[in-house]
Amino acid sequence: MRILIASAGFGFGHHRAARALKIALEAQDPDVSVVIHDFLDVLPPRLTQALLGVHGRLARDFPAGYGAMYDFTGWLSRYGWWRRMEERSGLEAFRALLLETRPEVVVAVHPMPLMVLGALKRTGRWHNPVVEVMTDFVVHPSWVHYGIDRYCLPTEAARDAFRRRGVADRRLKVTGIPIDPAFANAAAPEEARQLLDWDARPRVLIMGTSQGFRKGMAAALMNHLGDLPKEVLTLIINADQALQRASQRLSIRNRVTLLPFQEQVALWMQAADVVVSKAGALTLSEVLALGRPLVIFRALPGQERGNARLVEREGAALAADTPMELRQAIDQILRDRALRQRMRTAQRRLARIEAAHAVATVTLTLSRRERR
Repeated sequence: MRILIASAGFGFGHHRAARALKIALEAQDPDVSVVIHDFLDVLPPRLTQALLGVHGRLARDFPAGYGAMYDFTGWLSRYGWWRRMEERSGLEAFRALLLETRPEVVVAVHPMPLMVLGALKRTGRWHNPVVEVMTDFVVHPSWVHYGIDRYCLPTEAARDAFRRRGVADRRLKVTGIPIDPAFANAAAPEEARQLLDWDARPRVLIMGTSQGFRKGMAAALMNHLGDLPKEVLTLIINADQALQRASQRLSIRNRVTLLPFQEQVALWMQAADVVVSKAGALTLSEVLALGRPLVIFRALPGQERGNARLVEREGAALAADTPMELRQAIDQILRDRALRQRMRTAQRRLARIEAAHAVATVTLTLSRRERR
């Protein structure tokens, strides 16, 4: 059986969901052949560069513009001409890829391939099953396309939103967002600290972003990290150049460690006393699965802010928009044991640890049904 997972390279999260699903599919059916394809590869190179450049620049330097674009494209989605224009981008090239590789099921973890797949299914130009895996907590109109065989959704609220938009209930499955099995099978915090050879001093783990930080923000962030109690150590994974330069100019280098990307990120998160992250749905799902104290830092307007609101409203995280608020939130978590316990309880309520296997089951069941 051949399965194609279509992602898109905006940030890291969608690709991580695709890899997690690939692992789950291969675990459930060793005979399955799973290929992950970046939809951006079928677009003209100049268009891809422009899309990535605008996305990265807005996210890093003009968050309000990013949020406005998110809202405006949602508003435009009510118009058929806009939908048709979106669906045409890469349609023929992606259909050619499908005809060449002939997957028995196509799974989309990003709206861009989903738009094209919906159009191909509705017009009868592709007949094999298509599964949508929604990798945000917030239902933007770009996730809602008709003609899809199954929609794997993150929450009951998302299912209600799809129902209101006229999608048949039999096509909707609440599975959660696929995360790597390493997060479901992570070592206990004490064991993780031993594996990393850490002493008893508190550690704060800050997850770097694909967009990075502006120069002024990086300097302010490092200054406020220096105001944490002296026994607190800070680790920044995937630190960008702005953070590296800010670290070199300050006298707190012995308490702030900049690290490259870590393959065993689940182990590092589990060992940390506090995890600091953006509000990408994949990272939030990973932290929820581990049950670690969480601070969401500078959620972007748009889907990130919606993701953050959901998690914060449930009591599973604190949110901070400025470096000073971040320092205060970290300090509050480290000092307040009851807060940490409440946070863990809320995270257990929200977490869907087996999401990747749930989506794999939906996908394989659909494929076997079609072959009968």
